[in-house]
Amino acid sequence: MKFASHYSLHIIHYFCRMFRVFLAAFFIITTNLVNAQDMATTLSAVNTPYEEEAPVLSPDGKLLAFTITGHPNNVGNVKDHGDIWFSTWTGTGWSKPVHGGRLINNKYHNTVAGFSPDGSQMFIMGHYAAPGKEVTSQGLSVSIKNGDTWLAPGQHQRTVFQKL
Repeated sequence: MKFASHYSLHIIHYFCRMFRVFLAAFFIITTNLVNAQDMATTLSAVNTPYEEEAPVLSPDGKLLAFTITGHPNNVGNVKDHGDIWFSTWTGTGWSKPVHGGRLINNKYHNTVAGFSPDGSQMFIMGHYAAPGKEVTSQGLSVSIKNGDTWLAPGQHQRTVFQKL
């Protein structure tokens, strides 16, 4: 069983790394939104000295979610395999990354897989458990947006898929 969990973590890591290509394409598209002279300024706020991966843009194009690995502010500190961070489009560029907080991040690998079409739900790949319980599985979780905050995965009841 330990092998399967370790193997799954590598699959998730591989999946996240593949999105680096998407990140590069995303930044090329973003540069078309601003003057080419402002490109360095626009992108410099998002870049960190740590490993960034798995960028996902919200449906309205105003929120960029991505994972940063090895950041000292991650829940698991520098040994953390990745926490969710956000950058907001300011109208002229992207804001500096802001840590997503302990409601959606833990000491395990946390990554945004996508958003619902209306942006009210965030689909997260990661390991989550009820407060005070040990994580025993992994998979896709849903966080619901409540104002400017994302609720902890698993602390709500919501139908994600509906019969057509």
